[in-house]
Amino acid sequence: MLTTTRCVGEALFRRFENLPEDLHGSDPAFAPPFPGSVRKFPLPDSHFHKQDGTISALLVERDGRLAVRIAAIHNRSAGAWLGDSAGYFGFFSCIDDPGVAAHLVGLAKAPGILVPQ
Repeated sequence: MLTTTRCVGEALFRRFENLPEDLHGSDPAFAPPFPGSVRKFPLPDSHFHKQDGTISALLVERDGRLAVRIAAIHNRSAGAWLGDSAGYFGFFSCIDDPGVAAHLVGLAKAPGILVPQ
């Protein structure tokens, strides 16, 4: 069973940031980001949110364990410069399960996630 959570609050943003290391930390080729460098972007009071757009950070658990994360990004500044309202994905990290990955990408593409209604 898959359960999706939109990150709200410091504890969920910390889980969002730490997920890649939790999933891939034993891989000698994995290089984690600098602590705190990811967590700051989706916060509502971040520079990006104040000036450029919104980031919706999503986590999915499978059977009670974190399995994947993704950020749905709406960049107003890029949209104004490019003349569109395209949305973007970022901060993607997933267990080795294409079905779980497809589920999360589908959620991130849902109306109101990438481009506010």
